[in-house]
Amino acid sequence: MADPPESNAQSDVASELCTACGLCCSGAFFYRVVVTAAESLRLAELSVPTHTYRANEFRMLEPCSALVDCTCTIYNHRPQDCRDFDCRLLSAALSQAVSIDRALEIIGTAKSLIASLTPKISSALPANQQESNNVYVLLSRLFHHVNGSVNKQGAGSITIQQRHLLAKACDYLSLIAKHFRSPSLLAKYRALIATIDAANSGCRLTAGSPSPVTTPASVQSEPTPGGKGDLPPGELRAASQQRGKN
Repeated sequence: MADPPESNAQSDVASELCTACGLCCSGAFFYRVVVTAAESLRLAELSVPTHTYRANEFRMLEPCSALVDCTCTIYNHRPQDCRDFDCRLLSAALSQAVSIDRALEIIGTAKSLIASLTPKISSALPANQQESNNVYVLLSRLFHHVNGSVNKQGAGSITIQQRHLLAKACDYLSLIAKHFRSPSLLAKYRALIATIDAANSGCRLTAGSPSPVTTPASVQSEPTPGGKGDLPPGELRAASQQRGKN
């Protein structure tokens, strides 16, 4: 969450929305926050765990343990990555492009989709991948699981239930992209769905049964969350700086 606006009216808007939301800290569309060594030491003093990521680099996994009832309990000491996040919905509400009531409705819709998707995605994954309280991690696992099936067995091996679940996941990611941030997973889901639909063109999928088509072009598999576009602001800056040095 970015630093609060200066005016009292804007601060009230930010407070009302953010304390009703908490999605940027809950794993709705991030899976980690990058922290510096100094921030990691400070967070440890506040009993907030961090994990070593690379040499002298640390990360705080989401859902954040400091998030309690949609409120950040370490707000004044939150990492710079949290401060740098620019929420599209908050910006729209502050500029009055979106009303408070509409913004709250969007937040409610996102949370309803998360509640509906989470158990469905978990049940569609292999047993060793089902455990996670971070929906963005589960969305990434679902993509790689289905995409792996397409690569190995062809898009015709995908059942209509899997196709419907991919569509629901894509709807959720589209909502996030429109109102909160741009997740790179959205483009991957759209490409995967397009591959499956192209392979099944002219075939009628039946519930629980794969299509007879088995030779589509596959979508290139990519790393799990943390790739370009899913990095928090601090990592994007670091990656850009590193590219400049090379």
